[in-house]
Amino acid sequence: MKNTLFIITILLSLFLSSCIDEDVDLAVYRVSCSSDNFQVTYDSYNGTETKTVSKKNWGTTFSVNPGDNVSITALALDSNATITAEIFYDGETLATSSKSGNSAEVSVRATIPQ
Repeated sequence: MKNTLFIITILLSLFLSSCIDEDVDLAVYRVSCSSDNFQVTYDSYNGTETKTVSKKNWGTTFSVNPGDNVSITALALDSNATITAEIFYDGETLATSSKSGNSAEVSVRATIPQ
C-alpha cells in the first residue's frame, strides 16, 4: 500500500511539473516622453495594440520565444516633445530610439535572440 501511494505521488508530481513552464522568456517595451500625452502601437499575442498614454512613462512585460520579431512605435501627441522607445530582453537593451520635435515619432524593432 505504501509503495502504491508513493508511486501515485511521484506520477502526480511529474504530471504537475510538466504543466508548469519554468523557462518563460520575457521581454519589455518601455516608452518615456517629456509630455504626458503620447500613443504607443506594439506587437503582442493579441495582435497589434494601440494605446493612448496620459503619463510620462509607460511599459509592459510580455512572454516571447527565441526568434520572435517584436516592435513598438511611439508618437508624442504634444508639440515640442522628446520621446524614447526601448525593447529589453534578458536584462539587455535590444533596440532604442529617441526623437524630439512636433509630433515626434520613434519606431524600434528587434528579433529575440536564439
